[in-house]
Amino acid sequence: MFPDADAVRQAMDAGVVGEDGRVKAPHESVWTALGDHPDFASPPISDDPWAAWDAMEGATETIHEPVTEPHGPGDGPEVVPTGALVAADPESLDELPTEAVSVVPSATRTRGRFVIEGPKNAARRAKSTGASAPSSVEIPSSRHAVLDAPSSPNGGLAAEAPTARVAPSNVIAFPSRGGPSTLGPHALAPLHSSALFELPALQVKPKIEPRTGPRWGMMALVAFGSFALVGIVHSWVRHVATQTFTPSVQAKPAAVAVVEPTGVDLAQQVAEPAVEMAAVDELTKLDQALRGRIRTELGTVTQKGDLESSLYVDLSRMNLSGLKVDAVVTAWGGKQRDVPQSAEIQVGFRSRPGELDREFAAVGLIVGRYIQSYELDVPRFEVLLDAGESGVRRWPIDPAQARNYYMRRTELPTFLTNMRSVGGR
Repeated sequence: MFPDADAVRQAMDAGVVGEDGRVKAPHESVWTALGDHPDFASPPISDDPWAAWDAMEGATETIHEPVTEPHGPGDGPEVVPTGALVAADPESLDELPTEAVSVVPSATRTRGRFVIEGPKNAARRAKSTGASAPSSVEIPSSRHAVLDAPSSPNGGLAAEAPTARVAPSNVIAFPSRGGPSTLGPHALAPLHSSALFELPALQVKPKIEPRTGPRWGMMALVAFGSFALVGIVHSWVRHVATQTFTPSVQAKPAAVAVVEPTGVDLAQQVAEPAVEMAAVDELTKLDQALRGRIRTELGTVTQKGDLESSLYVDLSRMNLSGLKVDAVVTAWGGKQRDVPQSAEIQVGFRSRPGELDREFAAVGLIVGRYIQSYELDVPRFEVLLDAGESGVRRWPIDPAQARNYYMRRTELPTFLTNMRSVGGR
């Protein structure tokens, strides 16, 4: 139960009683919600922030008991109607001088906003009107003016309430229905009037772009090196071309003492060695002539038929009449199966009178070269000799003898002697 309507309004402002709470006056018979009651309806929003501040301070300082909704007409205390309230006698206060009241900045309402005039606007207006502008504006800690306290009963003076000098930029701007409030342009002034420290400008080194043109230095160096190399080669060739070689000095053979033979058989003893020396000299010349006919490169044997073709080409250079070659590789080796390992060779030709030794030497020399170069295993190597009316004679040749003759391990006379010893069939 509240004594009057003002207490109910203060309870509503403090949040103790909401607009959904119900109330009944003594002359009313029904309960009415506070929001719908004409005496407690929400007042229009005011643009005065100090009035809202007073209402909040008064609501928080007053502590009321919570209102409980009555269950019947006779339960609980009744609310006193507004017309039944009696105004209390105001306290008598002494009049105070004007200097006791601090100056508050004047406020003007412009376009629905509450604006507090700052020092700059006050000075500008004072200049236009001719009045002196206040040097500073004092804002009290509360809206109430600070008054000189009366003297205490014991004759002493009460201590003057401290006043706070607040900068205009720290004044709180309360919201209003017309829009946000502003404190004037002085509220936006920077906290520090001194200029900020200017940082030095960054000095970035320019990026060196890569050269896109030709590098003449490198080209000149390459050209100089090329000319120097050509000059060195040319000088070496001229030196070799103009160089003269002196023949090596060979020691003369020592003189051999000649012993004159005595007796009747002197002519016979001298004639036989002369014949043998003449035959050896002819075979040596024959061997040199045959080796001079051998071609430099060796025939390639990597597949079937290569050995027969290579032997035919090399034997054709030896001037053999009616040449026929039959050579078959019987075994291959290597990873690609392209290396001959074993072969059977048969060579046929028509012999000319007086050239049998030359023909046999030519066949042995050529076949021995291939046996040595490819390390062939030749189980059969024979010569088919066409003797004309006498028929064809089969003449076997030892492959080892042919290889030794090609490698000069065996002389030509020895090779021919071994062949004659075997004989033809």
